[in-house]
Amino acid sequence: MERKLAAYPLFVKDPYFSIWADNEEINKTNPIFWVGNKKVMRAYVEADGEQLVFFGEGGDKLVQTEIKTEGYSTVCLFESEILDLKAEFLSPLFIDDLEALSRPVCYLKYEIEPKKRIKEAKIVFEVEERISYDTAIEPDRKEHVRAAVIAFDGFECAYLGLERQMHLSIVNDVSGADWGYWYVSGENCFVKEENGYKYIVGENTFADGLHAEERAQGFFMFAFDDIISLNYFGRPLVGYYFRDGKTITDALEEAYADAYETFARAENYKKAYHAEWKKLGKTYATLCHASLVQTIGAHKLAYDYKTGNTVFISRENGSAGCAATVDVTYPSAPLFLKYNPELLRGMLYPIFEFAKSKVWEDKNFAPHDAGMYPLCYGEFYSLRNKGGKYLDKIADIPWEPKVRSVTLPKIYNVKRDMDYYNPDRQMPVEESADVLIVAYAAYKEDGKTQMLKENFALMKRWADYLFENGKMPENQLSTDDFCGRKAKNINLTLKAIVGLYAFAGICEALKEDGSVYEDKAREIARFVEDFCSVNEYMPATFDDEEEGMYSLKYNLAFDLYFRANLFEYETFKKEAACYRENMFRYGVKLYSDIKDNSTKTDWLAFVSCFGGEDYREEIYEAIARSMRETKRRLPFCDWYSVDTAEPCGCVFRARSVQGGIFMPLLCLRED
Repeated sequence: MERKLAAYPLFVKDPYFSIWADNEEINKTNPIFWVGNKKVMRAYVEADGEQLVFFGEGGDKLVQTEIKTEGYSTVCLFESEILDLKAEFLSPLFIDDLEALSRPVCYLKYEIEPKKRIKEAKIVFEVEERISYDTAIEPDRKEHVRAAVIAFDGFECAYLGLERQMHLSIVNDVSGADWGYWYVSGENCFVKEENGYKYIVGENTFADGLHAEERAQGFFMFAFDDIISLNYFGRPLVGYYFRDGKTITDALEEAYADAYETFARAENYKKAYHAEWKKLGKTYATLCHASLVQTIGAHKLAYDYKTGNTVFISRENGSAGCAATVDVTYPSAPLFLKYNPELLRGMLYPIFEFAKSKVWEDKNFAPHDAGMYPLCYGEFYSLRNKGGKYLDKIADIPWEPKVRSVTLPKIYNVKRDMDYYNPDRQMPVEESADVLIVAYAAYKEDGKTQMLKENFALMKRWADYLFENGKMPENQLSTDDFCGRKAKNINLTLKAIVGLYAFAGICEALKEDGSVYEDKAREIARFVEDFCSVNEYMPATFDDEEEGMYSLKYNLAFDLYFRANLFEYETFKKEAACYRENMFRYGVKLYSDIKDNSTKTDWLAFVSCFGGEDYREEIYEAIARSMRETKRRLPFCDWYSVDTAEPCGCVFRARSVQGGIFMPLLCLRED
């Protein structure tokens, strides 16, 4: 069977509800949580006493002939001498429907075509108790769980969860939850025990058996009620679906009642998306299908009762676990600009709220993040581990991944900066420009100005920082912090230029005079182009005199998106020629001198917009090849070696930055 992806989404709703297949043959191994740890689940058809397994380990296997991820679902086909089966794993993360996106229910849909008369038949779906607690650190961990069955009108649900619910108790990167309850539906449900572990089981029985060449269809529901989703600056928030008092039983009843309507909607989305995406080629469409569910599912949608804002909090999976990271929002933005810019505002609200706190008031640039998921307590990334004048009195912040919980200080409560932050770990130009660019882009898509009005003073402060410091940034971190620091980083200058242009647009939207910011943006852009005019392309830094010192100038892409014409066409043409000349099997290196020869998929998609069709196809194929050939079977990795396709460093996976794959749809569209 042809391999298409490194891992395939099965049941994905948010960072704690994220189950994937790490093998084309989904009945040869158990599925994984996005981290990579196994979760025991199984589904099978029982036909005249014979168990035919199509999902998970154990029993006699149906022969799988196909697996395909498209839109919001992954479809698998199976065959045997007795019957053929189609299984569809559907995650209804409909990006333009917040109710559907946030309803925490997924489906296992099936269609059976018997080849002969089967007198007694049923289909069974079962899930083992370790779904309900974190096993990323201890795969064989054993806890006490509570399991039972609830009867509904027309179906039942078996559920389980820890006896001792420890809400929001795990604050770490590569981890699951130690709270909430998991549900499996069926006509008949029960709880069983096997090898010392409890299972919740749903089964659907075919009362009259199965008749040859008569198709039988149905579905199971699989749901997760996290009870509390976030601690948002001291305010416990539930998921958006539950904001008006709905419960998990409402979610299950609604999902059951409108299941076939949901299936039809998913099919319509798939067809519409595919028709649009394949205009840029079959390979490009594959990348979009691989990115859609992962990007949306790396967030949690919630409603903030205090402000009335809908917040959409990303989790920086595999790279510190930060919440609402600005330089993760920036690369993910294209997907949401294309299909629902309101969700981008939901990513920015926590940044604006924290930036208005006392601890941040002396800083003239934007924060990096709003906490460590699921706690939005204030910027986490640059907190001092040790050595802060006051931080050691409040909390020790371990960075080791081998701990299940971390105590974070409630930074949002602090009345002034008490030496909590290490300035060397801040990203002033990066984050300030990111906020301005994303905020303006969201406005450009739908014309809404409320968020701009409410936060204009903050954004002006950050734009003024770029005005003074953006031309030739000091030795500070950029989003590619894993590459180290680069003083006078030209790509960072490019981001400042676009950020200044974006703020001028914000001023215009609010009928303020922002011409000085656009003038400054164009002035610095001319400076950069004049400096680089003697080279065949832009060097990595203003100090690079050695020939061949290039870097991916992905920050130019938003110039194309805005149609700003900050840079000449020739600039993009030169960059594209450079990247094509330096193409490896799996892409172009981020920096010519980077020791691990790494690249990033989001930035490759951004720079693919700089050239023609053949050039773009080379980049798309390099990314697709990395998914097909990497040995590490994890959700779509965005940081890997251009030589081997293997993940680098701390293994970025299941991250929302894959929303950057959709940048060509924005830059290449016809206005």
